[in-house]
Amino acid sequence: MTEKMKKFKLEVVSPTENAFSRVLDELKKRPETYETLCLLQFDWPFTKYAVDTIIMHISDKIKTTDDEPDIYKILEGALEKYADTVYFKGEEKLPDGLRLATFIGALITYALQRLEIEIQGKDGSPWTIFSDESFSEWQRRYPGQFSIVYKPHQNLLAAKELLYKRITTDRMRQVLKDYDYEQTVLAGVDTNP
Repeated sequence: MTEKMKKFKLEVVSPTENAFSRVLDELKKRPETYETLCLLQFDWPFTKYAVDTIIMHISDKIKTTDDEPDIYKILEGALEKYADTVYFKGEEKLPDGLRLATFIGALITYALQRLEIEIQGKDGSPWTIFSDESFSEWQRRYPGQFSIVYKPHQNLLAAKELLYKRITTDRMRQVLKDYDYEQTVLAGVDTNP
C-alpha cells in the first residue's frame, strides 16, 4: 500500500449481524483452514479467545489490498503456520509450547503486517488496530465515507506486546511463559512461504 489515501465506503454492520459468525461461515468453505482451526481449538481450547478477539476487533469489513477482507488472510496465514508445526516433516509434531507460540506469534505478525493503516472518519477521527474499541464499534460512531492511509508501526516490539496482551488471556500467557516461549511470540514469525 502506498502512502496515497484511498476513499472507500464501508458497510454499517447491523446489530443483529455478527462478524464472528460471518467469518466462521466463510472459513467453513475453506476445508483445510477450517480443519486446522478445529485442530488448534482441540489442542488448545483457550485459543478460541484469541481467534474470537481478533475477529471481533478487526471485523470482516476492512480490505486493504485484496477484494477479500484482511481478517481471512490473517487467520489463514496463522493457521497455515500452525498446521506446519503439527504436520512437521510428515508425522512428527513440534513440541506443544512451540506450536502454540507459533500460532499466536503468526496471528500477531500477520495482523500487524496487514493493518499498517489508519482509517479516518470524515472528521479525522482515527481507528487503528491498537484502538481500544473494535472497528465495528468505531464505525457505528463515525458512519459514512472513510479514508485509509498507510501508517507504519513506529515501535514494532511495543506493537507486538500490545496486540499480544489484547488477544491472549492470563492463562495463555502463563502457558507460554511456562514453556519458555513468550519471547518467541514477541519475536514474531517468518511469514514468507
